[in-house]
This record gives sequence, structure tokens and C-alpha cells, in this order.
Amino acid sequence: MNTHSLLPPASCPLPFFVTRLGSMSKYKGYDQILHALVKVRSYLPNVHFILAGKGDDIPRVKALVTNLNLQDCVTGV
Repeated sequence: MNTHSLLPPASCPLPFFVTRLGSMSKYKGYDQILHALVKVRSYLPNVHFILAGKGDDIPRVKALVTNLNLQDCVTGV
């Protein structure tokens, strides 16, 4: 089976959303998502990750986005 035929067209954006950015939050899944996004982009180059919300963890998340070179496909930080 050709799995590439199951992918949407490259012109179709693939947004992902996360809404918690406080360091006090127990949920830290956006770190894992950002690390996974590096690999996801090799299969879905049109993927775009949207981080929405406020919190004191934003500077750390911004640094992670920069470290992973994801500035062009992450919005909200």
C-alpha cells in the first residue's frame, strides 16, 4: 500500500492546537509535540502547530521552538 496516497494535498494546511502554557500546569505534552513535529514535517511539510494561551512558560517554549528550528511552522509563541 502506498501510504503517501493517504496524505492530504500539500496545499491543505494541517493545524494542531495547544492551549496551556503555564509552567504550573501538570500537562507538558506540548514539549513532546514540538519534538515530534520535527519528524512529522518530513512527512507532512505543510503542518502548522498553533499554541494558544497565556502563561509563564512562554519564554521556555519560545526557546524550544527556536532550538528545534520550528519558527516557520509554529504560531502563538
